[in-house]
Amino acid sequence: MQPAEHAKILGIMHLAYGGMHLFSLFVMVIVFVVLGITMPFASRGNGMAPAAMFFVIGLFVALFTLILTVPPLLAGYALLKQKRWSKVAGAISAALALLSIPMGTALGVYTFWFLFGEKGRQLYHPNEFAWQVGHMRDALHGSQPPVDWGAKKGTALNPEYIPPKDPPDWR
Repeated sequence: MQPAEHAKILGIMHLAYGGMHLFSLFVMVIVFVVLGITMPFASRGNGMAPAAMFFVIGLFVALFTLILTVPPLLAGYALLKQKRWSKVAGAISAALALLSIPMGTALGVYTFWFLFGEKGRQLYHPNEFAWQVGHMRDALHGSQPPVDWGAKKGTALNPEYIPPKDPPDWR
């Protein structure tokens, strides 16, 4: 499979994963709002203290779910559109997805395998990958790279060779 196809599959998977979190966030907010409204009427006496505590717990759970929802959606968009920042967004999303066993773990491992493996380098660092392939080809075939590598003699890329000084005689 080509690296672009891996990125497309990863983008769809991250969007689906983020969509599941978004759906659970909406359901959670509806449940907490309905229970928060009906709780004071169902309790005897002063029901404001349990309702306030219920609101704080609901807010904490909603914020935590929102933190787990936004990175996969951003990473999915970036991977599908092949944005320059998709590698960073994918790594952050994968790190957070590793917390959710088993689906998040599988998504996180696949994301890390692609982004930091050979196929990810082919897609996000094509010049570096081309240099590595050329270097491996030269090593296999025994040919040496040109001396100048396109640089003029005496420049920082190709300085003039100066032989080392003779070592001192310590005898």
